[in-house]
Amino acid sequence: MVACAATLFGFTLSTMFARDLARLLGTVESRTERRLAELFLFIPLRKLALALLMPWCVVFACLALWLPAVIWWPVMLASWILPAWYLKRLRTRRQRSFVQQLPDTLMLISSGLKSGVPLIANLHMVVRESPKPMRDEIAVVLRQIRLGESFAKVVDDWLMRMPSLDLERVVIALKLAQQSGGQQALILTRLAQTMRAKQQLQLRVEALTAQGRMQGKVMSLLPLLMVAALYAIEKPTMLALAAHPLGWVSGFVLLMLLAVGYYLIRLQVRIEVPV
Repeated sequence: MVACAATLFGFTLSTMFARDLARLLGTVESRTERRLAELFLFIPLRKLALALLMPWCVVFACLALWLPAVIWWPVMLASWILPAWYLKRLRTRRQRSFVQQLPDTLMLISSGLKSGVPLIANLHMVVRESPKPMRDEIAVVLRQIRLGESFAKVVDDWLMRMPSLDLERVVIALKLAQQSGGQQALILTRLAQTMRAKQQLQLRVEALTAQGRMQGKVMSLLPLLMVAALYAIEKPTMLALAAHPLGWVSGFVLLMLLAVGYYLIRLQVRIEVPV
């Protein structure tokens, strides 16, 4: 009786775990594919994982034969963390470039509206004249409009792809102008001037805090350079330390303190201009 109850409980628990795991994997897959699509990399995650899995296994099998376990495990962990970090960095860089190009784009559209050119024709002109990523984003907007989607849904999708407060103001202004009319050119011009003034102030703040950011990077790299120097000078001692549990704990504490210190320094020098 007890064995049957335990078996039933285990089966129920495994079913629930499998269902939750499948839901989690589906969420991660959809989120990752959406982030890849934001970078205009329309690649299914499963095909990308299969394409990278075999080279990854071969490379790390070779590393496992050549490197000691103390070095191999951090390398394998970094191979999982660094791609996600690099993808996030590309996405952040693309969004920052998009926000920097937004004032010039608004001034270009505003000039066309003042000349009597319709909004859609101005968007086509932006595609021809603007660099990436603005050109790619406006091209997606025009493609959705050609497919028959409403203007409100198109700009809402645009905001979901490139979330920012500046673009949110632009979307609200465009939707209000489409619904109730108004001086679109004047509104876009004032938005562009406000964004440009904010960007200039942000650049001034970044210039004033550049020394603090550089000090944080230098102070974080100095202990690692010291470890590399000790490894070059006292290689047997460092290898013995790397093979001892005390050395593992010391390395983990060192990395944690470096990460916390760098985060605190970045927190002090990161000053956002109020919107």
